[in-house]
Amino acid sequence: MAAMPAEMKEVLKKKMAQTYRKGESVEWRFGGWTSRGRIVEVFTRPVARSLEGHEIVRNADAENPAYLIEQDDESRVMKSHCELSGLR
Repeated sequence: MAAMPAEMKEVLKKKMAQTYRKGESVEWRFGGWTSRGRIVEVFTRPVARSLEGHEIVRNADAENPAYLIEQDDESRVMKSHCELSGLR
């Protein structure tokens, strides 16, 4: 695997420094679509949750937290920090 360019490392480092908090709105890309939701729980340790009959596992830590997110239709998803963008 090739090494990550220095510019990309810096962008990723800045993004990771901006963690989200409970109650914040976020969005993410999935299969060509953009989805949105509100953070209901933040995890900074490895976590597993059963969501809609599927076991979802995230290897979260302080630098890349995982978030339990509730969408407008009240369904819940779990996403890693690096998958999300904040809404302004």
